[in-house]
Amino acid sequence: MLYAVRVDSGEPRSYRLDRIQGVEVTGQGFVPRYVIELSPTDPGIPPTTGRSGGSTRSSFLTGFRPSVRKSRPKSGPTYVIQCSLCGKKFERTTQSGRLRAHKSPQGWNCSGRTGFYIGTKY
Repeated sequence: MLYAVRVDSGEPRSYRLDRIQGVEVTGQGFVPRYVIELSPTDPGIPPTTGRSGGSTRSSFLTGFRPSVRKSRPKSGPTYVIQCSLCGKKFERTTQSGRLRAHKSPQGWNCSGRTGFYIGTKY
């Protein structure tokens, strides 16, 4: 299986390698979203991790499954904080510049934990 993300919609897709009929080179740039390492002896099958409840799921696939967050009603201003290292922007309900672990806009782990105030949305 080849797992990919559609450029136009951002939706995850999976393709069976034995059914791919052709490949075409385009002039469109590529920015990887996830870190993937393959070796010459790797059959292309990512390792699986056990989960409670007896089901197993590929750790590779978890990157394609968006987490569902329960939204709470917004009240008051929203502060925009930008990571001082990677430049990623975050919207917060407080003006704190402290950041948790996050990925850069290119999809790599960022070591930046301090952000600076950009502006306020009302």
